[in-house]
Amino acid sequence: MIVLSTSTDSLSCNTSNGTGGAYDVDIAAFYIDRVTSTGVVGAAARQLSNKATAATTDIVNETGDADKQRNVKSFNIRNAHATAVVDILVQIDAAGTMYELHKATLLAGESLCYIENVGFFKLCDTTRLERSIVLVGDVPLTNVTPTFANITTLSCPVKAGIVYGVLACIHHISSGTLVGCQIGYNIADAPTASRFSTIDTVTASATASAHSAGSVTARDTALSAQTTGSAAVTMGIIAGYIQPSADGLFAMRACVDQAGTLTIKAGSWLRVFRQTG
Repeated sequence: MIVLSTSTDSLSCNTSNGTGGAYDVDIAAFYIDRVTSTGVVGAAARQLSNKATAATTDIVNETGDADKQRNVKSFNIRNAHATAVVDILVQIDAAGTMYELHKATLLAGESLCYIENVGFFKLCDTTRLERSIVLVGDVPLTNVTPTFANITTLSCPVKAGIVYGVLACIHHISSGTLVGCQIGYNIADAPTASRFSTIDTVTASATASAHSAGSVTARDTALSAQTTGSAAVTMGIIAGYIQPSADGLFAMRACVDQAGTLTIKAGSWLRVFRQTG
């Protein structure tokens, strides 16, 4: 919690823009007062403000009453400007002496938040996605030849027009030596641009086979074009980029080249991160 324990304590925010230009920061803070002599807790209250120029001003004002303590429950500081980058410094102002609590840089559309019993955290614009996902359990894919199926949980939403880098590590095992693993990707609409390549299969002896379709750009196209399987766990490494043409779900997919079971093993992972846009 953040307690303003004396009549001259306040919670302040310093906003600044390194480029010196205009910006637009909206602040909403929520608090409750308690009368120290009686223990009576007052109704919840709020304080709203907006910053357009560099300044140090109160997020939550002082009580001005020696018999009151102010408990800051939560606040949200949002950079509402379309392009400006803003530095935020949250401080306790104890009768003119500043004590720093937290500092953050907010890109356009981002927010710095505080919630009692949670603490400080930043909310990012969805276009600034950087997502890492790990498969926590095995995913068996049975008789999905030659149709690709999503690898459960190895997916995330992406935004139109943004270029994302993609890196995945897929551990897999086949039900038979003739059941080959094929790995691909899918997205709801054909992307504006994409290119993916793979190294597969990497074994415990650190050798890599030539089971690769080279570089592909199309959805549901085999990146790892195996025609043989392995009873031992092997690994495929997939790397590339994608620029979606529409908002949608990006997903890693797999299938087998003939009837059988392909199991994607726990510990496989996917990382998707914004490159441009």
